[in-house]
Amino acid sequence: MQERVRQPNSVDKLFKGKKRPRLAPEISVELQDLDPLLHAEWQPRVSNVFRNLDSDERKYAYLRYLAPKGIRLHPESKRFVFAGRPGLSAIRDRIKTPQLARVGSKLQHALDTLSKTSDVNAYIDIMESSISAIDDFDPSDELAKQKEKLRVRQAFLDELVTTTRAVELSIPENYRGLTANAIKTFIIEVFLHHQMAGYRFNTLSPEKLQFSNHEFIQGYVASEAQVRQCDIVQTERYLFLIGPVKSHSQNPYSARRFMNEDVLMNGGAVFFNGVAIPFESLDNEEIVNHLRWSVSRIVSLERQVSSSIKELVRSFQTIRRDSLLPILVDNIVADGSRVESAIREKLSSYEQILTSFILKRLPKAVTEQARTYDDHDFLYFNLRDLILQLANDIRNFCSQFAVSFSAAAEELELRILCYLRLLEKRQDTIFSLGLRQNPQALERAQLPI
Repeated sequence: MQERVRQPNSVDKLFKGKKRPRLAPEISVELQDLDPLLHAEWQPRVSNVFRNLDSDERKYAYLRYLAPKGIRLHPESKRFVFAGRPGLSAIRDRIKTPQLARVGSKLQHALDTLSKTSDVNAYIDIMESSISAIDDFDPSDELAKQKEKLRVRQAFLDELVTTTRAVELSIPENYRGLTANAIKTFIIEVFLHHQMAGYRFNTLSPEKLQFSNHEFIQGYVASEAQVRQCDIVQTERYLFLIGPVKSHSQNPYSARRFMNEDVLMNGGAVFFNGVAIPFESLDNEEIVNHLRWSVSRIVSLERQVSSSIKELVRSFQTIRRDSLLPILVDNIVADGSRVESAIREKLSSYEQILTSFILKRLPKAVTEQARTYDDHDFLYFNLRDLILQLANDIRNFCSQFAVSFSAAAEELELRILCYLRLLEKRQDTIFSLGLRQNPQALERAQLPI
């Protein structure tokens, strides 16, 4: 996961004695999410944002969001350029932990092998297994080792991006018609982006697809994504639909999983874990018909979920959209109060709504409303997704400069993530039909609902 990089001194110096600009929340989120290494079309995105900013807002946005990511303003062309970030080879000699240094050598060997590998399935196997090598390194509770592991991991992921862009991949025949470009885009902008961003990785809701300019997406794709409970990831050139996993321990964004095609009865039945929809081909009726068939073959989890549980989940999303998000989006009051006090007051209102209208409804949901295993699974996976969205909302809130150093905002983000971890550890106890016979298990286990 990428470390948060701050340059408060540069901003303070530039705006000393002057009112610091306040960017619109959607602009802050856009610039916070932008990564010149991951997003090939980052320059047009920056230009589109800067076109609507005044001089001071541009200076602030550059220092706050762009400079820490290695983006510089070229003195002659007056265009933004990416100066790059240190790769694994640049930091290997500075690794102090012997065991981690050995892992670093293995990672470098993996990069050398990947640069010479053309078979796409072999490439993905080596890539995912090498990431497991750094993830499996245990830094114990030593903060210095933890930070060093994060630096090595980020440098390795950065080099995987550049290696993937450069390598020539041979693609076997496949039922979905996946091209090398589509697969590379998935590897870089879905799999590797998720590896870097963690819970901050952004997906779209099926409802947002209904605002698409293309009838095929706003109608058929939006409906199928909802029914099949797909994760939706939008990139510059593709819309990816990704089928659900059976367990939270599985990675839905795995490139190996995305590439897999289950072929039964000599091709009589074919199932996919995901589909790539190329925006540039949506005017081709033949391709759209093929995409329609491909989407219909995305594996879905066959669940018979009660209407009350579905309605409960929908109400949670409505509360997030209509009540919780507006609190974070509204400007922090500027009435002379201490900034931290104003932030704490805002987040206190946020917590009260979250507790009263979502968390307090969960005990009844798991002990009375959920009547089948499918009900419990559906509730758990949707609740987990909701908590990830809440944590991401708080992180986006923290992207405002006034909130960057807020202890209250950081505490709330950590508490939400701890809540998520507790739910994951207690899944078998909380989301179980056994609670109907023994509801006291919630109190005895001191569970987080």
